[in-house]
Amino acid sequence: MPRGRVLALGLVIALAAIFGPALRFEATSVDDDAAVFRNPIQRHFGWTELRGAFDPRTPRLAYGREYAPLADLSYALDGRLFGRAPGPYHLQGLMLHVAATALLVLLVRRLGASVPAAAGAGALFGLHPLQVEPVVSIAAREAVLAGALLLAMLVVWRRARATGSRRLRAAALALAVLANLAKQTAVVSAPLLIALDLTVAGGEPVRRRLRAWVPHVAITIAFVWLGLVVGRREGTVLPSTLDAAARLRLAVAAVGLYARMLVWPVGLLPAYDVEPPAGWLDGRVVAGTAAIVAALALVAAGWRRAPRLVLGVLVAGIALVPVTHGLGTQVVADRYAYVVMAGVAIAVAAVFELAGSRAPRAAGALALAGLCACALAARARVGVWQSDVTLFADAAATQPAKPLWHHLLGRALVDTGATEAGRAEIALARRLAPNGIVDGYCPLPVVVGELARQHERAGDLGAAEAMLRTALAEARPGETDAAAVDLAGFYLRRGDRQRARDAYLEAVTRDPGEAPRATEALEQLDREAALRREP
Repeated sequence: MPRGRVLALGLVIALAAIFGPALRFEATSVDDDAAVFRNPIQRHFGWTELRGAFDPRTPRLAYGREYAPLADLSYALDGRLFGRAPGPYHLQGLMLHVAATALLVLLVRRLGASVPAAAGAGALFGLHPLQVEPVVSIAAREAVLAGALLLAMLVVWRRARATGSRRLRAAALALAVLANLAKQTAVVSAPLLIALDLTVAGGEPVRRRLRAWVPHVAITIAFVWLGLVVGRREGTVLPSTLDAAARLRLAVAAVGLYARMLVWPVGLLPAYDVEPPAGWLDGRVVAGTAAIVAALALVAAGWRRAPRLVLGVLVAGIALVPVTHGLGTQVVADRYAYVVMAGVAIAVAAVFELAGSRAPRAAGALALAGLCACALAARARVGVWQSDVTLFADAAATQPAKPLWHHLLGRALVDTGATEAGRAEIALARRLAPNGIVDGYCPLPVVVGELARQHERAGDLGAAEAMLRTALAEARPGETDAAAVDLAGFYLRRGDRQRARDAYLEAVTRDPGEAPRATEALEQLDREAALRREP
């Protein structure tokens, strides 16, 4: 069997071995439920919902708050074909990742790389731990779908430039449109294509190149405008409270964090907080600046001598622009690095091919060791995404001082029946949070109410009452209303109207003006009592 086929088969087997266990995983509460399984649009996806997905004027709350109709359609097709079981959703994510990896190998090969270099690029792209979230998380599929379409666009465009085929140019344009319909960060389609032409394409007259780029640039401009309009309406693109210098520092800090995760992918999380740096000497800004300077130096040094290296650096840098601009609500996420990883893989393969021409055995051994380390780290990271409990337990171990992870771990434990362990984690989250409210999530009385209702359904009324009374006694300002409503509801279900009234009264007395539901319910109970006393 030819060496290329052996390497391709080995790469597919490695991808299946690393990501295959995810086919048995649950859906997680990190967007999976909201995007797919508890999404009323997905549950009843028909012609009306299809029109709404493609109509940018439709409110996007049930569509993930961004304009990505192709991703919405892919979820709907899975639901129609396979029902609501998460396994087929995970399988489609894995199949898309395998396709994207194959397209990257084909692209690198068509750029003139050797078979081992192309296979190595595919292996680094496919097996890097940063790729775990976009492949395993169902809600992150849009990143993989858009990435695969962008890579297909580059493959087809490269072939079109080599053959002069108008059909292939039209196909590349269609793929660019589809990529932008899959995820808004695919607005980099035109810059990626231009980078490919400038670095490795043959020398064509400037006017001819410009004419070929115009439709792609128009598509990028249109989707950038569409994304800004939809994002501002839906609150995902916010009027920045930062000045231009602060936004630039934030973007540079985000670049530094991505560079660190690409080189040393440990301490990965479901989400990252990137606080705006206070000044230019902030360590994160310095690290990001160093990464940018190193990338520019590689581009300058390799512009003529190592075009594939330059292309890889440009692809990675261009792909970072839409997610580090500081306009959105989040600037760092593993899924955002999907196309970035393609650029890194192209650049690293070029470096090792250059090194292999001088010291082939050393370069090969080092590349193999690095890929094995990536594969082992990725396999361990895949196991973290098995369920909410494993995911948030890992996040809490990585950031033990962050209340959010303990809060989410507690709720996940409660959902699995580990009530006491969940309550302990929620209590820890409250102790860690300065005001008892965890990053905008539910305050403790709301979560305790959920725990108490589980005890109540199980018949343990004493434990349920004790938990609810403790929640009301320990409620902080702003929390007493929810705690009183839960406790009063428990008494009303037992027919004890006097104790329910006492619970409402305690909230109104302790937190006057801040307990509207308790105030209204107390007034209603008093009116009903007065009516019963009338002859």
